[in-house]
Amino acid sequence: TTTYVINCLTVYMGRLWAGTISDDNPATAFGKIYWMRLSGDTGWTLDHTTTVGQGEITGLKEYRGLLYAATAGSTGAAGLVLVRSLAGVWSTSDTGTAVSASQWYYSLEVVRDALHTSYRDETGMTCTFRKYDGSAWSTTATPTADGGGQFEGGYKMFAFNDTLYAINHFYSPGVAVGD
Repeated sequence: TTTYVINCLTVYMGRLWAGTISDDNPATAFGKIYWMRLSGDTGWTLDHTTTVGQGEITGLKEYRGLLYAATAGSTGAAGLVLVRSLAGVWSTSDTGTAVSASQWYYSLEVVRDALHTSYRDETGMTCTFRKYDGSAWSTTATPTADGGGQFEGGYKMFAFNDTLYAINHFYSPGVAVGD
């Protein structure tokens, strides 16, 4: 619809995948994941629709042959990391803490054979960095404000040359993300 926009893209299984977010009220919004073959498709195919209030798509990433999606939670619902099986079935891989009106997994990146994400709680202005090694999720860092600066806790991550970089919306120097 006109109120949903593509927020993230990735390539997986020879297809271009797109995740959407909404400019509607987050309490009534949901996300959708579409794909298009890179050779010849002229339109998008809907692959998955998330639950209302728990699923605007904030990141997509392939890891160990499966597709993962980071989602936003609202109205007290936790954000999720979803995983798509090879059979096309989506399930929950990790669940954040539902503590406020808005919290979400921000992005996904692969570094040193691990899937990384950051989880933001808007009300508490906190962030938790999480890492998945293929069998279990663990917390690698929980940065805090620097004492005088603002700290929003929303990190976008980028991987380059076996290093994970995290960018905060507000100034918070010296944050180590664990890898």
